Amino acid sequence: MKNIYVLSDSEVTYTPETKKDKMCTVYFPADCKNNCKFCTSKVFYKNNKPNPKKVLKWLHALADSEVSEIVITGGEPMSDLKILKEILDICINKTVYINTTFLENGKDEFIKLVNSHKCVKGINISRHSTSYKKDSLYLYGIAHDEDILKINTNVRINCFVGERIDKINMKKVLNRWEKIWKQKKSQKLDVSFRHDYNKIVNENLHLLNTESIMAATEVGNYYGRVYCHACDKVLFKTKNGMDFRIHRGLPNTRIKIGNIVEMQELVLFPDGILCTDWDKSQDGLEYYMKLLNIKKSS
Repeated sequence: MKNIYVLSDSEVTYTPETKKDKMCTVYFPADCKNNCKFCTSKVFYKNNKPNPKKVLKWLHALADSEVSEIVITGGEPMSDLKILKEILDICINKTVYINTTFLENGKDEFIKLVNSHKCVKGINISRHSTSYKKDSLYLYGIAHDEDILKINTNVRINCFVGERIDKINMKKVLNRWEKIWKQKKSQKLDVSFRHDYNKIVNENLHLLNTESIMAATEVGNYYGRVYCHACDKVLFKTKNGMDFRIHRGLPNTRIKIGNIVEMQELVLFPDGILCTDWDKSQDGLEYYMKLLNIKKSS
């Protein structure tokens, strides 16, 4: 079968007018106790000692700039709720998303914290395999699925799918979360099937005739919208049902097409170094900061 590619509409030469999201992903300055084999973040904490002071200084600079979205990832934001509160207080006028494994220890304080900050527009929760019981065998003390109902904002379930996902396994995962989705009422819940970022490169980032994409399109007949994050494309949509997506592009934030390089977003590492890509490149950083009115952290 011939390879089918769909390129995102956002892949154009960068200007403030054409940039869709003015985003910075912030690696939380504290590591995670989990050791998921597919994790791409552990190396950042191993090779770069977390520096909360530098991270917070940069966040003050970002808060006073035209950056509109802050994604807090890890590591684990729940590992130090005091620092998390400082970050949310700084970013009070931004749109904030938090990536977490949603731990049992500290869950009530975490829920209270995010519910009291209106800037938090979504919580992305890592859940793998098919059940809480199986998850807990290799994840460090995760909270029960039902605790998600206590979170007042939108929730996305990030489900790692590994090398292979077929429609039978996909339906099992979606059936599990549809029960929570039906109870979430005014706030949304959707599912994101996350590929192994270690195996995603520019050559397969936008490939649409993969097994997982075709399975998702089939399963979409029962559920709601099927969305490919990397391609910025809706693959299938029904009137009612729970949305789900295929996510496979995080480390490929800068995508080269011909001679054009699209900077998708900024990355603030746990050691307090601001970069323009996940490989710690700072190419174009000064120009980018000037466009978004980001003043250097002292």
